[in-house]
Amino acid sequence: MIGKKLKLVGVTCLLLTALAACYPSESQKLVEKCEELVLERLRSPASAIFSEERIEVVNKEVSNIHGAVDSQNGFGALIRSRFQCQKTTSGTYLMSLD
Repeated sequence: MIGKKLKLVGVTCLLLTALAACYPSESQKLVEKCEELVLERLRSPASAIFSEERIEVVNKEVSNIHGAVDSQNGFGALIRSRFQCQKTTSGTYLMSLD
């Protein structure tokens, strides 16, 4: 009986883990939206590698997303750029990419 309960608990944990992976958190959605905005501005979006991403909550209506992206420039050299997006109640915007 105990073995069946443990097996049921194990299967339940696996299902919950799988569901969590299928439904991204609000933070993940926010970072993905910011990455989309950055990709639109890059010369070679297919070469983009994002890193150092973090979310700064300013207040309940405003959050800033900061990070870095390595991508190829027009000459094929890999260049690191820093970016910042801002999420407000009216949408998500790319604030800077340098």
